[in-house]
Amino acid sequence: MLITSKWKYEDLEGGANFSSLAFDGRFFFLAGLKAVYIYSKDFERLDFVQTPEISTLCYDNGEDCFWAAAASGREILKLSRRFDELARIGLDRAVYDLSYFCAHDSLLAATACGIIEICKHADMREIRAVSGHFNVLAIAPFYAIHEKDSICFYAPDGILHSTLFIPKDHEVLDILFYHPENELLALARPKSGKGARILRHPMPCMDICDCNYTIPKTCVL
Repeated sequence: MLITSKWKYEDLEGGANFSSLAFDGRFFFLAGLKAVYIYSKDFERLDFVQTPEISTLCYDNGEDCFWAAAASGREILKLSRRFDELARIGLDRAVYDLSYFCAHDSLLAATACGIIEICKHADMREIRAVSGHFNVLAIAPFYAIHEKDSICFYAPDGILHSTLFIPKDHEVLDILFYHPENELLALARPKSGKGARILRHPMPCMDICDCNYTIPKTCVL
């Protein structure tokens, strides 16, 4: 299934250095070089928290915490809701992107050689071979890969489910499943200028796990 519908755009205040996007059921969190900026659901900036230097960020609704890749990419940091470091996992390869996989209570990570699944005790297994720099998104039991000009959604058996083409005038930095609206969000930078935008698109029709919608009580308004 090919999807070519128009995207919706939303400009971000002060988003020139953002690299990653996370959502905890209440707020959006946008990672910069040494800080995470907190935004409302309407993308109004509310606050920021200084952090170690990180390259990517995701929210874990199983433990109500965050996971981030250190600047080197060879360590994954477990962070509290206040972004204090709780634990580290050392890796034998660099990680470009992370996404929490609720069906297995694990992490999917994008590396130079493909997608790996990392359990929280540092065991890992190969999921899919993909070369180059790309983003990965877990929407259990499916997963999605952003590479070049499209986002491809794969079933658990690795069969392609659907392909969503992204605007050619934007560079996508991260992708996120926004469950309140059943949308795919992309953190993107216009190729013709500075700053950052949120691109929004309805999700393809997929039978996904209930755990994708779970919100810890600490995050419910």
